[in-house]
Amino acid sequence: MNYPHVARDFGGDNKRIPLLHFRHNQHDPHEDANNCTFFSALQDVTLRILPGNKGATGIRFRVAQHSFIRRVRFELNDAYAGVDQAGNLIEGCYFAGGQHAITTLRTSASWPLSVLDCTFEGQSVSAISSARAGMTVVRSRFRQVPVASNRAVEAKDEPEQLCFLNCSFADVSQCVIDFPNAKEDCNHCILQDCTIENCHWLVRQVAPLPALKTAGTDMHMVSVRLGLCLQGVNGSARITQPPAPTFGDPCTESVSLLPDYPDISILSCTVDARDHGVAGDGDTDDTQALQSALDTGQLVFLPPGTYRLSDTLKLQQTGGLMGLHPARTTLKLPCKTPGFTDPENPRPVLYAPLGADCHCSGIGLDIEDNPGAIGLEWRGSMRSSVEDVYFNSNLGKRNPAAMQSGSSLLIHDGGGGVFRNIWTADVLADRGLVIKDTDTRTVIYQMSVEHHRELEIECIRARNVVFIALQTEENRLAPETYALRLSECHNMRLFNPFFYRVMSLTNDMPYAVLQQACTNMEFAGFYCFSWGDRPFKTLLAHQSDACNAIQTGACWRW
Repeated sequence: MNYPHVARDFGGDNKRIPLLHFRHNQHDPHEDANNCTFFSALQDVTLRILPGNKGATGIRFRVAQHSFIRRVRFELNDAYAGVDQAGNLIEGCYFAGGQHAITTLRTSASWPLSVLDCTFEGQSVSAISSARAGMTVVRSRFRQVPVASNRAVEAKDEPEQLCFLNCSFADVSQCVIDFPNAKEDCNHCILQDCTIENCHWLVRQVAPLPALKTAGTDMHMVSVRLGLCLQGVNGSARITQPPAPTFGDPCTESVSLLPDYPDISILSCTVDARDHGVAGDGDTDDTQALQSALDTGQLVFLPPGTYRLSDTLKLQQTGGLMGLHPARTTLKLPCKTPGFTDPENPRPVLYAPLGADCHCSGIGLDIEDNPGAIGLEWRGSMRSSVEDVYFNSNLGKRNPAAMQSGSSLLIHDGGGGVFRNIWTADVLADRGLVIKDTDTRTVIYQMSVEHHRELEIECIRARNVVFIALQTEENRLAPETYALRLSECHNMRLFNPFFYRVMSLTNDMPYAVLQQACTNMEFAGFYCFSWGDRPFKTLLAHQSDACNAIQTGACWRW
């Protein structure tokens, strides 16, 4: 896709007119995408804007859950930006030139924004310009730019919650992070295991955060926590000075920028489920046909459709299941399916066995009223993966007699792997995510967990878990629900989680996270908020005793 040279109406410096505009209402050309714009994506294209279009942008992308821009190449020349106003997930993109690569204020849904495995090169003003976007940037490369990240010009005194993980910064002529005139105390900035080379300032003018120079022009590994920091729990929690930045010795190799997950979309689907007789019409029982396809141990392509099930589908040690759209490719368990009605003996709809190197992508699970059902039970290896999976919200079906006793997603007893761009909002389920009795490395990116009956997430005796850009939401259907319960966990990191309560709630909730007997834990950046007057009163409590009234900060360790 090309913008022509000096296209009509695109030459002005501040017009910011997009080549592609994601809208919520296709019949209204002026209605922007919003917090109800789901399942929207762009993948595997090149957007080229020729010189002379200083007011042009590539994409306007104010979307919500299950939306992404993936493997898009932006050739911007002197255009204003590649992405102007962003949401949810930007992955594997290359940004060349332009005044900025990404410019954005808070996302339409006010959730965090993840930028994974991208390259930013040759922007004339800054690679990223943002405020209140809650941006988490992972394994991305910044080079030959004046500034890697600064405050959006229209943001005034708006704060930002920034997090950079395993990123590489080279030949940044002015500074890596530059947020002038920030006045709010809820700014925080995290850099974890990043490399810097030939960068003068690391952080400059981020009031009330300190300015930091780098350690010279040689390549160094750096980790920084800037903002409010706390240490300890159980009545001993105290506000501390941010830990001193750590600059490693000069090194010759950058951090690894290889993704820690397979790219499912380019793997070969050697089996088409239609060849095994699936109907996908919502009426035919497709259980046996789908199981026959999965038993091949290959990656099975599942076309759009509704696949009615009557028993558990079992993935094999290899292969897996791949759909193209989580809202159009649905595994459906009808109400009161025999074998799924006993809450004392819950069974999964989809199951991955212990140690399996299997994958699941691009599907939805609609469980309806089955009190003994678990959506997805996962015991895969650290090399297994789940991405773009949607657990149906069942909004409108909630009543005291309609429920699931289990969780939408259960990872347990040695299970782990990489989980990415997952949304569970099932109002019939007790919990959205449960992780228990496992020390297999588990990394969870950009997961949205909302509206569950008792608790959004529970971790019990879970070790070696990393959450990146987690988002939870409690609403008026379950006003006593809170975000996260941690019991006897160890070695867990949560980078830039957002914990939200909807503005219609009328009751207070003292804490977002309840922990008991956990060690070597850290929240690296966190934000508890509501647009009403009932946010969580504090992030963290120990055995229901709230420690401090702290809703946002750079780190909390214990």
